[in-house]
Amino acid sequence: MNWVQKRAECTIQKSFESIVDRIRKDIKTFNNLQTRFDGRFIVIHKEHSGFAKVVKAHIVLDDGKQVPMPIDKDSPHCITVEIKDSKIYAEVHTEKSTEFSLIVERKWNSETLTCDLIHDGKVKQPWNISESILEPFIFEQTE
Repeated sequence: MNWVQKRAECTIQKSFESIVDRIRKDIKTFNNLQTRFDGRFIVIHKEHSGFAKVVKAHIVLDDGKQVPMPIDKDSPHCITVEIKDSKIYAEVHTEKSTEFSLIVERKWNSETLTCDLIHDGKVKQPWNISESILEPFIFEQTE
């Protein structure tokens, strides 16, 4: 095992990308399930180095394919995930306030040769973080 390469890859950008990739997969799963329920969808509207924004969406036809498109790109009701001060901040925003906030740090683990994601002092997997971020946003009206 090449610990030097693994350690060099333990960057905040790579950690951010692993979280956003997991969010993207979870959004795809949710959107596929929702086609059988109430027709609500979500989509990553903006994404660039160190920033992603998730908003509610609806389905439109594009070249004969159904594609989720943002309902209101500038809606204050959204999720933001971004890198600030060498940490990853995720927030669920409503029209009036920030309802939920989560901070993730990355830490090199020399025993397991992994780049651990730390939230509230505990090692978390990308799916744990995605669940914490998406759950209050996507299931707010389904229960």
